[in-house]
Amino acid sequence: MGNRFRELGLHPGEHFEYDPQRGCKFWNPMTCYNAPSFLNKLVKEMPASTVPAIILEVRPFLGATSIGLANALSYAERNGFILSVDTFRGDEGVVGVLQRPERYSPSGGATETDIMYFEYLSNVANTIVSPGGYQPSWIPHAFRGEHSTKSVINATKQIVPFPLLTTKAKSTAHWLGRRGWRPILAYINAPRVGVGDYKLDLEHTWRVLGCGGAMAGDGYRIPEVKSALREFSLKRKLLTEPFFLRAAGTRYEQTWEWQDSEEFETRMSSVPNANFTTWVIRNKVCKQVADDDPLPESQLTFVPTEYTLKDSI
Repeated sequence: MGNRFRELGLHPGEHFEYDPQRGCKFWNPMTCYNAPSFLNKLVKEMPASTVPAIILEVRPFLGATSIGLANALSYAERNGFILSVDTFRGDEGVVGVLQRPERYSPSGGATETDIMYFEYLSNVANTIVSPGGYQPSWIPHAFRGEHSTKSVINATKQIVPFPLLTTKAKSTAHWLGRRGWRPILAYINAPRVGVGDYKLDLEHTWRVLGCGGAMAGDGYRIPEVKSALREFSLKRKLLTEPFFLRAAGTRYEQTWEWQDSEEFETRMSSVPNANFTTWVIRNKVCKQVADDDPLPESQLTFVPTEYTLKDSI
């Protein structure tokens, strides 16, 4: 993925945003997520019978996609939440319309161990989903106008950060699994560094994904992402659907099915300022016997007090 980075930062008062008229080109690339239509479509296609609808997001970086998914849940009027899983360590991420690695440079001298987590929490807590308060530059027609009856939601209420390195992480995951709470949609952000962890992300995410669910992500144009997905799909005999989004996030957006041909590469190169690519694997088919062995009781003895709810809930 290369070692070239630009130092980027969020300034006071800035929000993660997209512009339907101009796209991300005219925004701070750290505050712009590029495929709201893709996220909205993923959420709308989730089975209606799944309540609450759990969306698993892997490696969210600074929260742009988390907020985009929260918007999509709100627009679809679905009861659910986004579980955003990450180590929240480091300062690198793949962002912007060109999907290239960038480095977040904070003010105040934050250390590497807390930089991402606290910035992520701040971004999510200060973002409003749907009209009212801070208002996005684009919202679906049903949410427009002074007489809209749609509710205003703080993104904090729909996004649950899950720091993997906390002492409670393992027991919390077991608690969710024992109650059959599996995501019906999983979104994997493009890898920050290397591809080894990304291959593990694909495997582990697929295992916990609920039956009939979909797994998706961005960055298919990145060679390491493409090769990892092809290896994963071949191993499990799955169909990966990759797409190129021209003018992603604008009213001029076009979706092109990915083709491995010189003609397609030439076509993509004709729009050098818009290289946003996505992928999706749909409709997970579950076996009669679960892929995972039952968890031994010895691993379930410690459960955080905030998760000791009655079994009937």
